[in-house]
Amino acid sequence: MRHVMSLLSSLLSVALAAGVGLAAHQGPGALAAAVAVTVVLVAAGWGVLLDVDRARVSTAAVIAVSGLGGVALAWVVRDEVEPLAGFAGLLAGCVVLAFAHQLLRRDGRSVLVESVTATLSGQVIAVLAAGWMLLPDTRLGLAGLTVAAAALGASSIVVALPIESNLRGWAAFAAGVVISAVAAVVVADGDRLATGLVGAAVAAVASGTSMLLRAQPQATRWIGVPAAAAGPVSAVGTVAYAVARLSGG
Repeated sequence: MRHVMSLLSSLLSVALAAGVGLAAHQGPGALAAAVAVTVVLVAAGWGVLLDVDRARVSTAAVIAVSGLGGVALAWVVRDEVEPLAGFAGLLAGCVVLAFAHQLLRRDGRSVLVESVTATLSGQVIAVLAAGWMLLPDTRLGLAGLTVAAAALGASSIVVALPIESNLRGWAAFAAGVVISAVAAVVVADGDRLATGLVGAAVAAVASGTSMLLRAQPQATRWIGVPAAAAGPVSAVGTVAYAVARLSGG
């Protein structure tokens, strides 16, 4: 059952990565919609995936508000020179929202530490998705985003293969690096090295995050699968943007 669910997670991750890549070529509005779908999938199943016993619905709402707030902020600041500056305030607000959520609970606040930790981790991963919207405005442009999506898809597929667990993460990383290098040669018009570095960084984060999330006991539950699949897609968004800015300008 775990292998089947892992395969479904991989297929959904690939679909989401492809959706983000295709949407980016349609324009900012379509890209924002694709990123928003990813955020909602993370939020919907996060409480189940991390086995939060209480307040799952409100936890999902808090994560969704945080992630969609990141999408809205990215839409506003995507043309600015330093668009990430505003996200410091957003993350601070996420912390306040997470603790306010716990203060409003009326169930005795059992497993308080676990609930806060799960909520904050979900909020951070959801907010990181906003980086996808900023990536096309770097010097690497849509080529950088396409390579990032290709690396993400390749790493996600390998994570589901029946490979020794100690080697699976490395194999997923290697697959992402190889595919990103090939994609960079095909689609990059300018700096192929910088574009390839974006793919390599995405492969590293995607493979690690996928392994971590799919190792959760609740990853075999149907409602946990979308979160396990969308989590890596969301997490690599800002990673790809940051490396694109550092390597490509």
